[in-house]
Amino acid sequence: MLGGVANAFAEMSTANGSQTIGNVNSYYYDQTDTIALAGGSGAGSYARIGTTGSQAVRSSGDLTLTGGVGTGSGAGIFAGSGQSLTALGNLSMVGGSGGSPGANETAIRNTSSGSQNIFVSGNLSITGGGFGSDTWIKQDGAGGAQSISAGGNLALLSPLATPNTGVTSIESLGASQSITAGGALTVDNQAGWLVYIASSGVQTITADSLAVSLSSENLPGPFAGLQAAGNQDIVLGGDGATSGTATLSVVNLSSQNNSSAAITSAANQSILMERHAAGLLKIGDINGEGLAKISAGGDQTILAGEILMQGGTGPGSDAKLHAPATMTISTLFGGLTMNGGLNGAVSIDPTQLDIVVNGPLLLQAGTNSTANATITAGVVGQPGTVNIAATNGRVSLIQSAAATATINGFKLPLVEPKPFFLIDSAGLINVVSEPDPHQVIAAVLIPPPSVPPASMPPDDAKDDDHNMCY
Repeated sequence: MLGGVANAFAEMSTANGSQTIGNVNSYYYDQTDTIALAGGSGAGSYARIGTTGSQAVRSSGDLTLTGGVGTGSGAGIFAGSGQSLTALGNLSMVGGSGGSPGANETAIRNTSSGSQNIFVSGNLSITGGGFGSDTWIKQDGAGGAQSISAGGNLALLSPLATPNTGVTSIESLGASQSITAGGALTVDNQAGWLVYIASSGVQTITADSLAVSLSSENLPGPFAGLQAAGNQDIVLGGDGATSGTATLSVVNLSSQNNSSAAITSAANQSILMERHAAGLLKIGDINGEGLAKISAGGDQTILAGEILMQGGTGPGSDAKLHAPATMTISTLFGGLTMNGGLNGAVSIDPTQLDIVVNGPLLLQAGTNSTANATITAGVVGQPGTVNIAATNGRVSLIQSAAATATINGFKLPLVEPKPFFLIDSAGLINVVSEPDPHQVIAAVLIPPPSVPPASMPPDDAKDDDHNMCY
């Protein structure tokens, strides 16, 4: 289906009742090889399949939607009360361009009630267009679920070649959203405004790997990420065979005001990597220019191979892990590294924190005074508990001349200190690690603080001025 010049549109519509387009079986009818919709070259030259009722669209090959040039020249598949799409090849959506922001929509959308189910055997890609375009898959039926499955990669992209004022997204207003990719899941905003996957309810994400990246300099306040109003569960399985292939990264290279790359939940959040493939979880970048974060509105659980948090170059180029309740962090094959950047800080900020890392825990302050590396538990006036176990390494706090590295306000001096152990007298910081005579805190969990450990240093080697509250 192809739109023409101005107001020359192509449409297949059903005013009332259900609609079925295409066939993937060959029992009674020939298979539908490809379904393609493309907007035209003038205003109103849209290409559309639509119904106010339920809808099934099926292709034994590819399904493609390509927006046109001009206001109202988008390509769309619309249903009113439930939508099911099947493509045994690839699903590709590419936005067009319009005369003003929001004037060109390339969409797969269920508008009022029922569920939305999309199955793709191959790759699924949603690529933003130029000025004035929005490109998205939307479940606007608040009472229905959204389920999207791709056998290959799933990619959302606002490309550098086409600066964009609009939105590139997968969205659900329903109670649940399930996104599954047999390969990599990428959310990449190179030149757009907003690129994201969002759910108004619970959100379940399953993929080999997940990468969120933002580098757009096109508009103030650009965003790339995942958002959930309910519980958020992310499971990364890698390629199924190779250690380190399950990875997650959140990177922000945009210097625009209020730029943000983030994975957020307003409720509980769980991010788990399958053990056989668990690799690096990375938040921030040494060349970062804006905020990069993973945050929850409730409890937060993270299981990865290893974790790197890296402050960036620009002002506000912070890397953050945040939860206002209990945060549990575990690494299987490496440690947790928190590096301040030139200006960017790194922080972990729950009410209570439990960390077990199979490697070292390093907090290293960055260059300038804003580039602190901090772990802070609790709320104002109520310090929380930090439990740290570095089972195959040491816990190190390294200061710089201008910035600090602290755990609940405690830090080591810039100059090499005498060997010491921080004793858990206030019940706030519990640390088990391999002792290091220079840059380590090591409070006693076993035996309890009331029983002096065999390696306890003399009293004059202890730091009497530490402050574990903030």
